[in-house]
Amino acid sequence: LKNAKGFTATMWLKLDSIQYSFSQLLSNWASDVGFSFGFSFQGYKQNTNLTFYWKNVPYQLTSAFNLPIGDWVHVAISIDTNKVTLYMNGEPWEYKNTNANFKDFNLSETPWEIGGGLPGQGGNYRGLMEELRIYNRTFTTTEIRQAMHLTERGNNPSLVAYYQFNESTVARFYNRTGAVHATNGGGTL
Repeated sequence: LKNAKGFTATMWLKLDSIQYSFSQLLSNWASDVGFSFGFSFQGYKQNTNLTFYWKNVPYQLTSAFNLPIGDWVHVAISIDTNKVTLYMNGEPWEYKNTNANFKDFNLSETPWEIGGGLPGQGGNYRGLMEELRIYNRTFTTTEIRQAMHLTERGNNPSLVAYYQFNESTVARFYNRTGAVHATNGGGTL
């Protein structure tokens, strides 16, 4: 995702409980935009509000989506050059900000983290995760809805990471695209 003009991440979640503020599903804090996708900051109050962080976007941002506890839900984030769209079960929520630069970002030279919290601020994600996919392009609402219930075959040129989390051991998660595999940092997915 170097010099990217957009990207999309999708996954299935089942929350075990209410989440710590700043708990994240997917993040790349050290990148040039400080990206994260997870739960909102509401004065350190635990919550289930799905949101994202990006340089020059207010960190108190909340969305229309409060995720259910104990039920499977499909979530996604799609970054375009002028907006970010969050999805819950195929329903979109759009955010535009003229101060935020959603183009020409670099998420390729710094480490990604799955399920971690904001360093020194929030706790780790508490729940199950399946079918995490990262694409190097923006998806439309129609594409999000079409891909929700499909398993990738591995021949999609825009798919850069695909973790199913169905390994027999939880120490290592395999990227089905054959690229960088993941080591479990202590979570249960």
